[in-house]
Amino acid sequence: MSLTKDQVDIIKATVPVLETRGEEITKYFYSKMLSENPDVSNFFNKTHQASFAQPRALAHSLLAYAHNIDNLDALSGLVERVAQKHCSLMVQPEHYPIVGKYLLIALSDVLGKDVATEAVLEAWGAAYQALANILIEAEALVYESSEKADGGWRGYRDFRVAFRGSEGKDVTSFYLKPVDGKPIAHPEAGQYLGFRFVLDSGAVFCRQYSISSVVEDDEPMYRVTVKRMPGGIISKHWHDRIHVGDVVKITPPCGDLVLDEKDTDSDLVMLCAGIGVTPLISMTQQALANGRNVEFVQADRYYNQRPFGRFLDKLGEKYPNFKYHGFFSDGSAEEKLPETSTRSRITPEALTKILDEHKGKNTSVYMVGPPNFMRDMKKTIEGLNRPELTLHYEFFGPFLD
Repeated sequence: MSLTKDQVDIIKATVPVLETRGEEITKYFYSKMLSENPDVSNFFNKTHQASFAQPRALAHSLLAYAHNIDNLDALSGLVERVAQKHCSLMVQPEHYPIVGKYLLIALSDVLGKDVATEAVLEAWGAAYQALANILIEAEALVYESSEKADGGWRGYRDFRVAFRGSEGKDVTSFYLKPVDGKPIAHPEAGQYLGFRFVLDSGAVFCRQYSISSVVEDDEPMYRVTVKRMPGGIISKHWHDRIHVGDVVKITPPCGDLVLDEKDTDSDLVMLCAGIGVTPLISMTQQALANGRNVEFVQADRYYNQRPFGRFLDKLGEKYPNFKYHGFFSDGSAEEKLPETSTRSRITPEALTKILDEHKGKNTSVYMVGPPNFMRDMKKTIEGLNRPELTLHYEFFGPFLD
């Protein structure tokens, strides 16, 4: 369904109201849709709803869509990211009309009929359907590719917890083997798995967790690593209720933040904070195995509680092409840090100094972490205006960029 020129003009004319009232519209949208359609609530993170991160992210996405309504190629990266996320959640074509219906209701109820005229609602209805068609087509390709891959599947598949292991304070890895004993798909380094949990209360939760190691041919299994979060219902469930021998339901590997293995000449800088380290572990393993230079920059609160600390130390001992920098904001002044680490937050000046070591050489920076960390580091990197730097990044949670 293509938009007419008049409809494109109308969508562009709504940009100012989306800039000022976008979050009001999306909060109302989620509240009404989820209260009247509890079956679709499983697709949405309840914590992100409660903190309004999800409505805020949707408001940003609507605004970006309106800005680029006549140049949708500019949103190709966002479309791919959303399609991958939707496939990990098992979103289906029949879910799109529900979202479209409540989007138009929200526009009408929040803005009123003087602003949300029949022509405006018709234009946004056409715009939504155009986007839905793009996503449905993209998701069909992802589902098909996942199913046809060696060891691939479609939908949820049962995996059993083979064993658990600590990776630091309140951080645990879970090693997962398929119950059916059949082969599993080899993910691209950096991808994640989708999980579906049914709690004792009957509540259903869907989550994604990064695959935190490469898949070995001799003993195929997935590893995901979970940090216990304050107030986190599902992270608590992982730590307290999921034990060796338990079965979890998993969708195939998804995600578009992956190690670019076609670019074999660039240096690599892995930049992370907190549990954002998880997807970068598999990327680093893969890159080092291929002989690439990797500089790993980790920010956290405490050195002795950093996730994957022992593992990263061993990489430094094994690979001469691996270099580590640690930035730790808290901890005892008496605690001795190695020369490669410092007791401070990572500052723009510190990051610039690290990147200056790669000046004049093509360098890919892979960055994952909390929103504030990501925004600060992204601003620093882009401010360097160095064409040889390529930035790849992913926010944990809703897309706020």
